[in-house]
Amino acid sequence: LDQPAKAALELERAYVWEDDKATKARYAFILGQLMERSGDYASAAEYFDRVLGQKPKYELVFNAQLKKASNAYASGAMSKADFVDEMEDMLKDEKNIDYHDQLYTSLASVSFASGQTEEGISYLKKALAKGEKTSVYKSEAYYKLAEHFYAREDYVSAKAYYDSTLTAMPEEDVRHPQVKLLSDNLTAVAEQITIIQLQDSLLMLADLSEEELLARANELKELEEEAQEDSQGGPGIDGFATSSSIRPAGIGGSSFFAYDPIAKDKGFRDFKRQWGDRPLEDDWRRSQKPLNAFADEEEDEEDEAEEKFSSEDEKLIQKYFSSVPRKEAEKVQVLQTKEQALFTLGKLYRDNMQNCEKSMATLETLLQDF
Repeated sequence: LDQPAKAALELERAYVWEDDKATKARYAFILGQLMERSGDYASAAEYFDRVLGQKPKYELVFNAQLKKASNAYASGAMSKADFVDEMEDMLKDEKNIDYHDQLYTSLASVSFASGQTEEGISYLKKALAKGEKTSVYKSEAYYKLAEHFYAREDYVSAKAYYDSTLTAMPEEDVRHPQVKLLSDNLTAVAEQITIIQLQDSLLMLADLSEEELLARANELKELEEEAQEDSQGGPGIDGFATSSSIRPAGIGGSSFFAYDPIAKDKGFRDFKRQWGDRPLEDDWRRSQKPLNAFADEEEDEEDEAEEKFSSEDEKLIQKYFSSVPRKEAEKVQVLQTKEQALFTLGKLYRDNMQNCEKSMATLETLLQDF
């Protein structure tokens, strides 16, 4: 017999002769683990059921109940629907509030095994919102998400989850060096992808009218307020911190109004609000206007005041969109930033990721767009 089988045989004998319920429960749990590692899931589920029969302390009860269900599903004795029902019942039990991360991780494993990838991702994110930051289950959740997004070539998300994996995974874990290497290699790649996405967003926003920008600013304000409310209740569901936003050089970085298109437009609107939308002509001062012109101008100014944005609206637009290019020179600078990022990213795919296909596709995009 090999060593695990020999150990199982000895433990089975010890289990039969043992009278102490707590010791008997521990023997049965170890036997269940041995059967699980050997792939005999039906026998594993039976041993974990024996643990429950000994009525040990609740921590062991919980783990035996979870492993019994997981092995019953793996053996085919339990359907996915029944497994989900049992996990949901356990989630509702107040005694299990400290074990939610384990339950969600188990649900995720079953979802991935059944091909329900998005469902599995959702369960893993729920697992990250529960339990201790350094728990083994959080480490596994981060790692599984990182691997998933890496395989999907979503390198920005993969980078974030590999970084979080390193915060939770013990250094003695055999996977730690590989996770560190992947995280390091993805740093520059994720940065260039983020720069490209930002330039595309800026160019899209540049084509919007002031009214459309205001509508989007209000949406962002609402989202920000909701995020602040959520943050008061606990950490974000993904469990990792996002990096600060990248701002293109020379746009929105200066306090000089001429470099800020929103501020410049505000000055122009302030002038029009005070003096009206006057044609380019000499002697336009009010002191030299006929009396009937005053009445017409006052009516025009009242109509115009109703149409113009309030100062609060202008501040809101400036808060969220001061970096949006409004002048052609600024748009050219955004395009140049994107061009350089595409070139850099193409090289990084080849050198850091050994992904020649992505490298060629990125450089082809560069040639087509520029």
